[in-house]
Amino acid sequence: LVCIEEAAVRNDLRALTIYHAQLEGAQTGSDELRRLRVPGLPEGRPSLALGDAVRLRPAGACDVEALTSVVALQSDTVVLRMPRDAKASSEFQYVCSGQMKVHASFDVDAGLMDAIAWALE
Repeated sequence: LVCIEEAAVRNDLRALTIYHAQLEGAQTGSDELRRLRVPGLPEGRPSLALGDAVRLRPAGACDVEALTSVVALQSDTVVLRMPRDAKASSEFQYVCSGQMKVHASFDVDAGLMDAIAWALE
């Protein structure tokens, strides 16, 4: 039953990909945190939770992707933790030093779903 729920949530989140979204610094003094405005977040579309995965791809770059995680939810904005390897990537240099347009796709926290399945066994 948990597998069915996970698949349904995963499909719902994947249908809500955002294109040409503005990725900005989180104003925390950390290069690892970024803010992404997500229209529909207050209405639960997408329904995100702490730890969920957000895949970022610079607009215009189809072969570069960074897997980030949700660390905070603020009204219509998600705060994301950038992976360390994104800082080394030339395509993501703008992310680490300022603002850029990205495509964002969403996914569930697989660890959370595994924990739920384990607890129900």
